[in-house]
Amino acid sequence: MSDKKDIDAIWKALNAPRPGRATALGGGITSMPGVSSTSRVLPPRGSAASNTEPVIKGMAGTVTSMASMGGTPVSAAAAGAAKAAAAASSASGGAHGDVQRLPMLDDVAMAAESRRHAGHYDPARAGVSAEELSAYVSAMQRTINCLSDPDRSTRKAAACALLARLTKGDVASPPPSPQLLQALLCGPLLYPATQLLHDPGEATRLTAAELLVHGATTVPDFSAVLPVLMPEVVRRMGNLPVVEPAEEVRLLLTTLVAAVVARADEPTLSAYGADLCTFLLRAFEDGYHEIKKAACACCVSLAGRAPPGVVEASSEKLLGAVLPNLGHQHSRVRLSVIEALEALIVGRCIPAALVRDTAAPALRPVAYDRAPAVREALFAALARWLGAPPPPPAGGDSSGASSSSSASAPIAAPSRATASVLLPLLLVGLSDAQPGLAAKSLALVEAVGEAWTGRAKAGDMEGVEPPAATTSATDADADAYAERAAAALGLPAPYRGRPGAGARAMVCVCSRVPMPLKMLGQCHSRAYIKTHQTCGVVCALGLPAPYRGRPAHGARAMVVELLPALLPPVVAELGEWTVTLRQCAVRQLHSLLVLAEAGATPLLPSLLPSLCASIGDEAPDIATCVMGSVHVLGAHARPRHWVPLMLDQVSNSKLSLMQKANTLVVLSGLLHSAAKVGADASDVPDDVLSSLTAALAADDMRSSEHPAIRQQLLSVCRNLMAWQGPRCVAVARQLYTLLLQLYGFERDAGRLADVSAAMSQLASAVGRDDGGFAALAADHGPAVLDAAVACASDWSAEAPGYLVFRALLLTSGPDTLASLVPRLVDALAPLLENHEADANLRLGALQLLDQLLEDAVRRDALGGGAAGLVVTRLLLPPLVWRAGKSAAAVRFGAITALATALRNRLAPAALLLELVEGGTLLPLLHQSLDEDWYTDLRRMACFVEEQLLLSVGPSMGDAARRAVYVELLKRLDDASNAVRVGACGALTAFCTTMPATYCDTNSGYLAAGVVVHMDDSAPEVQEAACRVLEALAAVKPIAVAKEVGKVVERFRSKHYCDRVLAACGAAGQRGGG
Repeated sequence: MSDKKDIDAIWKALNAPRPGRATALGGGITSMPGVSSTSRVLPPRGSAASNTEPVIKGMAGTVTSMASMGGTPVSAAAAGAAKAAAAASSASGGAHGDVQRLPMLDDVAMAAESRRHAGHYDPARAGVSAEELSAYVSAMQRTINCLSDPDRSTRKAAACALLARLTKGDVASPPPSPQLLQALLCGPLLYPATQLLHDPGEATRLTAAELLVHGATTVPDFSAVLPVLMPEVVRRMGNLPVVEPAEEVRLLLTTLVAAVVARADEPTLSAYGADLCTFLLRAFEDGYHEIKKAACACCVSLAGRAPPGVVEASSEKLLGAVLPNLGHQHSRVRLSVIEALEALIVGRCIPAALVRDTAAPALRPVAYDRAPAVREALFAALARWLGAPPPPPAGGDSSGASSSSSASAPIAAPSRATASVLLPLLLVGLSDAQPGLAAKSLALVEAVGEAWTGRAKAGDMEGVEPPAATTSATDADADAYAERAAAALGLPAPYRGRPGAGARAMVCVCSRVPMPLKMLGQCHSRAYIKTHQTCGVVCALGLPAPYRGRPAHGARAMVVELLPALLPPVVAELGEWTVTLRQCAVRQLHSLLVLAEAGATPLLPSLLPSLCASIGDEAPDIATCVMGSVHVLGAHARPRHWVPLMLDQVSNSKLSLMQKANTLVVLSGLLHSAAKVGADASDVPDDVLSSLTAALAADDMRSSEHPAIRQQLLSVCRNLMAWQGPRCVAVARQLYTLLLQLYGFERDAGRLADVSAAMSQLASAVGRDDGGFAALAADHGPAVLDAAVACASDWSAEAPGYLVFRALLLTSGPDTLASLVPRLVDALAPLLENHEADANLRLGALQLLDQLLEDAVRRDALGGGAAGLVVTRLLLPPLVWRAGKSAAAVRFGAITALATALRNRLAPAALLLELVEGGTLLPLLHQSLDEDWYTDLRRMACFVEEQLLLSVGPSMGDAARRAVYVELLKRLDDASNAVRVGACGALTAFCTTMPATYCDTNSGYLAAGVVVHMDDSAPEVQEAACRVLEALAAVKPIAVAKEVGKVVERFRSKHYCDRVLAACGAAGQRGGG
């Protein structure tokens, strides 16, 4: 047969490589399934290799030292071997050349690489003999061969079996020792295990990764694996796009790299630093949060173990990949990122310029993270970066190992530029919403300050001069003397010696008793007194939590030194458009001012305008924090420094209404703090104080209709008076004018009470407690009135001069008001006589007069002799009729004030009678009775007629009486029942004041005109008309009875007629006519 083969062909076919299987293991061990590795393979007959030695002997003879490899990656060599093997396979023309291969190096290349790496690694380095290694490999040879099987399930099963055998062992043998496992992974299993990372099956790749992780965490020395492993790991996950699709595999690869970093030595990390950083970039960019956390842990380990410069070369790319994760939705990821950043910066892996320009801006939102643990970690990391010593180990165990060497390593002192960027972020923690976290932040700031000043004293900081001693020898001697005196005095319980310095300073500074301050000055230096005074200021200021007094000296000194660099960026951020950034800036500013104390004084020119702009922020919490900063600034900065600056702000005519209000808010806060801490009132010169009050009382400021400006002006006045006290005497008139202006503006009772309280406060400050604000009017009223009426020709309803004039009259005492009446009349007469003047102003002036005439305390000042001026010059001229509704409103105001004066009997009867008989008053009243525009004006005119008749009726002549009742009878036909009832009231007064000798004819006319209205459809009119006739019947019963008798039979309401007839009968019995 033609297909028969000879012996050589048979042997050649038997020894040919099987499809999908590795041809041999490393060291020449054959890969025939089921054939022991110790068996010999017969070569073809006549072959030159017929004298092949056993495999074990060949393996031992070809082992070379690892030093010849140099510890460098050999992926290029592996690729070359793979290509050579592929070419050899293709040239052989085997029957299986067209079989589908795995997406990895083919079997020949894998066998070649396995043999080469197994031959290059000496098992003795792991403490294992070649015979022991060969015996262990032979026991699982079939499993190893299946790793390259074309079938996916076979490879998966083989990989799982291999993992189980190497980690747990089996029934026949236990798992290999760490030394044997090292020999396996560095030798025969190296290439198959790493190539499985590229297997198409996810489960197979996952198993291979688990095997490598187990090896990296178990074997004594894993470095021999890295030349082959790292290129494959980087190929799988280090390049873009990432090849590995399964997040579980990517997580195991990250864990593998972390294990490698945790156990590698410095030379190894130096050799593979670039690959490790490249891998970490992809891990930080991964979407799986567990991978991000694992990458952060690996970064912490790498930063602590790698030699200097290894990570720094990739620091910019690492920051670009790490910082975006600060906004991750999981707080644990954000916490891990902060830990990674802390390790990188403490380990000096990131240049200071990147920390300032890249890391710090990204960390700002984290200061407001919703998770307190994240904020706490950030503040602790910032403190470490600023040079604070590391916290003690948990539980006080100083021997415990830390997670990285950088956790306890000393950090280099940050430069001024770096500190000025990082310190504001740490200061945000001082105002954290969590009280415990705020207290921890304060402790961190003080620790940073202590380290800072310590380095400054030691001269370890470039450009920082060691601070001078703040306590002289005299201070030390005085302290020693005080200690000895307290011990010798033998103070009773609870004292156990001299009290603490803080308590002593608070009592000395805040007690306001001259003697302790004098004694303190006799025994202490000026610096010592200043220090204790500052402690008293802090106590009086009442800083919120976490402050429990004055912050530590180191923190204060550090902030003062860095303040010129710290403050401008913070002030600039107050104008950011996002609320979060403004919140961050304002909290930083408050903490800076608390720590800087008086050190912020040189920066006031740039700081105060920013505070004025930020105090009106739309976010209430920001505005509140800004006000807290204003209070701190006002407590520590001397008034002589900020008062002139605020004077310039207040005097700026270019400010809008809202800007003026904001400026006044800041000024009020500064004055409030100065008063609260007892700042020296004389620190501000008299001319500056006078200029400030003049600016506040200027027309463009006090005449503003903006409610916020008026409210803040009042607040400024009260705080200024509380601070200056008796020194307000020099500016009392200006303050009084300003308060009068505010009083004249207000119509709300509550606001008026506040202004009145401020006037009382001013009176108390200038020593007029006895008379209150009425005493102020007595002292300054004439001058203020002259100044107000000087511009009366330019008055309007809201003009400053008129408002001051109005408020002065309403707040003056009766004696002062009586002395001001002639000037009052001279000021208002031209206005009220001019019918072309502003109707609103004329009506307001008449209402002012009516208000004064109603005031039980002040109205007598307008009566008596002054009533002639008030009535004739102020009330009667506006009653002259003019067309139009505005004129009708003015006439109503005038007649209302006249009615008030008559009702309160302020106008003497002689004056009224003179006006009636002289023909001046009645024509004006009769015009008002005929008013067409305003019904209430007619009703009020009826009331004035009634009051006039009650006052001078018995003395009026017949002509005047005749003119009066005729006009009143007309009003009985008015369209308004209220006017008809009012007219009946005036007629009743007419009848009650009628003399008995009055003309019967006119009396009959009067009765006839009234009697018809007793049958009116309106009951109130019927009743009013009945009362008129009853009053008339008491004087003229016959005339009344005659007119009633004519209608009694046809009236529907006969009981009114019966009442009038009964009154007539009663009067007739008394002898009435």
